[in-house]
Amino acid sequence: MKKIKLYDVHGVSATSNYKSLITDDEQYFYWDNKRFINYLPGDVVFWINRLDKEVLYTEIDKTDVVPTFKDGRNLVIDGDYHVFAKAQTESQFEVFYRFKILKKIKIIDGWSYTDTGTFSAQLMAYILYEDGVGDAAKRISKIDDLIKLFTNGPAFELLNAAKNLLLEKKTGSKSLMKEPISRVVAFSPKEIVDHIHEYLNNRGFKYHYEEIANFFLALKTKPFIILAGISGTGKTQLPRMFAQAIGMKANIIQVPVRPDWTDGSDLLGYTSLDGKFVPKNLTIAIEKANLKPNEPHFFILDEMNLARVEHYFSDFLSIIETREWTDKKGSNIVTDSILSEEVFQNGKNSEGFKKLGWPKNLYLIGTVNMDETTHAFSRKVLDRANSIEMNDIDLDWIIPSSSVVNNLSDVTNSFLEAEYLMSIDLSGDDRKSIDDEINILKKVNKILQTADMQFAYRVRDEIAFYLILNKKYNLINDNAALDFQLVQKILPRIHGSSERIQRVLIDLLNLLEGKAFKSETFSYLEIEKTFDDGDLKYRRSIKKILFMLKRFDEDRFTSFWL
Repeated sequence: MKKIKLYDVHGVSATSNYKSLITDDEQYFYWDNKRFINYLPGDVVFWINRLDKEVLYTEIDKTDVVPTFKDGRNLVIDGDYHVFAKAQTESQFEVFYRFKILKKIKIIDGWSYTDTGTFSAQLMAYILYEDGVGDAAKRISKIDDLIKLFTNGPAFELLNAAKNLLLEKKTGSKSLMKEPISRVVAFSPKEIVDHIHEYLNNRGFKYHYEEIANFFLALKTKPFIILAGISGTGKTQLPRMFAQAIGMKANIIQVPVRPDWTDGSDLLGYTSLDGKFVPKNLTIAIEKANLKPNEPHFFILDEMNLARVEHYFSDFLSIIETREWTDKKGSNIVTDSILSEEVFQNGKNSEGFKKLGWPKNLYLIGTVNMDETTHAFSRKVLDRANSIEMNDIDLDWIIPSSSVVNNLSDVTNSFLEAEYLMSIDLSGDDRKSIDDEINILKKVNKILQTADMQFAYRVRDEIAFYLILNKKYNLINDNAALDFQLVQKILPRIHGSSERIQRVLIDLLNLLEGKAFKSETFSYLEIEKTFDDGDLKYRRSIKKILFMLKRFDEDRFTSFWL
């Protein structure tokens, strides 16, 4: 369990320094290290500024920022960030900690500490949770004060978990509280993904760990995924079992697509002859998700390309791009209304539906087969989703473990909720962490440009979010993460019969594996011989590019899809 501390910012100089030590983009906050000597990166501090009526939920990010003293100020220069604190002497603040601001909220009217006598002029920092620290009742009181401010999300979960542990210490047994306690909050996303993988294998489903991690990262990057593959590969079972593994079986809605769908009424609803709006499956799912905002909900569109996706699903494709934060620190995600005025046609009961946006806790997964009975995807669709192909078949039997692996309970939406919506949400450190990958993407795009198939900012940003989330949660290695994104966001847009397509594929091979093949002397058999499947940096991408080249060699046409 992380260490957790509450810091009450009061006094003229402390309040002044509080304001000047927050970075302009509100990504980071700096403070001197004196009251956090035993705290490490990952430990949590809540900052309450009663004068300005705001609270920060932060996590220690860096512990060795040394300031420069000049003209009564300690200047903190940390990469691109420049902040300062007023100081009387050079030795007043010798080392600063950097805190990642996870959330910033306003103090609600009428809020105050239950015990206002805790903080004096000299006492500002108070331990909420540390192993071996006693006086549980007083610490629980302070945690309850904070829970009144953080009523959901990761901060709420962390505080509830700490409270539960303190109650166990106080009573000597696990507490029976009216409110459910999250039993997984102390687990990292990696530990939850590990458990999901174990849960699926225990039930006889053959998914590799990297596939589960990729599915999680894709959902957390954007709540829209396409699962493609031949019939029977488990496309529908993956999201269903994923939801079951985290205790959300009741929050699955699965809808089969019909070939005759030509507009959104079959998903969203219509106004009947008697003048009432009749909601359909997607609108019902949105309402259900809104009723339980702390729980993830999964909407599965089965065989979504039996009808033309652009026709019946265009409303969603547009609305998903209107996602935005309600404030600078991302307290909530909102979108435009998904139902247009034309849908209602003055329906008598339309008022309750007019403001329905896409909930931040609703995740849409479409399954597709690519054959003569289905429709291909346009770039408009491919740009907006991670297209995960599931065609690797291993017919060996799975022998499940003899031990029973139960589903998790009380996993909240924070596990899957988006952390980035736009590139401006990324810190300078975030961007620097993927410099190498972005340089590769620039070279990839230059190659695609020769065939007029280049991608733009949306694709770049979503790949960046995926890569940064992977680094943050340490799920799969960096090369594997970029490999997944190349094969899910870049290669699906390549198709055609011109010589330019062949040249693009060969140039991508050369770039990704350091080869020097010439399209003018192209021989698929010679190229294939040079690749060892076990020694490829971007195995999935190379395997798919070779498939596409073989298809071009045989048919003088190629595409990503089987």
